[in-house]
Amino acid sequence: MKKIFLSLAAIALSMSMAAITPTATAVITMTGDVSGSYDVLTLVESTTDGFTDGYENGYDVYQVLANIPSIYAVCGSGAYRFATSMTNSLTDNPIGIKTGTDTEYTMSFASVTGTIKLYDLVESKVVTLASGDEYHFTAAASSTIENRFVINKTIVGGNLETCFTGTELQIKNNPYFGKVIITNNSTSAVHEYEYAAETTINMSNEVEYPNGTYTVQVGSGANIRKFIVTIAR
Repeated sequence: MKKIFLSLAAIALSMSMAAITPTATAVITMTGDVSGSYDVLTLVESTTDGFTDGYENGYDVYQVLANIPSIYAVCGSGAYRFATSMTNSLTDNPIGIKTGTDTEYTMSFASVTGTIKLYDLVESKVVTLASGDEYHFTAAASSTIENRFVINKTIVGGNLETCFTGTELQIKNNPYFGKVIITNNSTSAVHEYEYAAETTINMSNEVEYPNGTYTVQVGSGANIRKFIVTIAR
């Protein structure tokens, strides 16, 4: 039955594609690993066919949230939840889920065209979608998570960058989630300043910082080193 349903989803996608010019497509199936219950999300991006972030009659399909599990695109600034979403841009498109009794799930990807990346904001992971690939994740049973995933999240900070590295301190920019991770390997505490506030980071500890401009200081006396780090998502 699952294979038949997936085939119908692929056929429906093909029929929809006949009338438009897509720039990216994907069919995502979320399956509970124990129960075998599943749901399907179809994503279509077209920059030339007049689609918007809202509802287009005859193209978008509302998600029935009574389905368990459910996976859906959150559109129109949260006003719509689509099982089939046809939009002018998949960039920064949140993906919500509703779980059933399972706590472990598998996402499988089909009919993928164009460049589509799935960002798991809970696990801090990014997956480049490719037909035939799978992604495994865990989630609490009987929960609804509106923004668990984001499609093609806007990256702040460019590529993964080591701002400073040495025996004392390592500062890295994480481009996927707009955070800077500072690792202190020195024998001294690291002092971090944001405006007038000061906090101490213990030795050999990793801390993820929120938005802000920071002075990171390590060492003491004549051996003080200071680094300016700005974080913006």
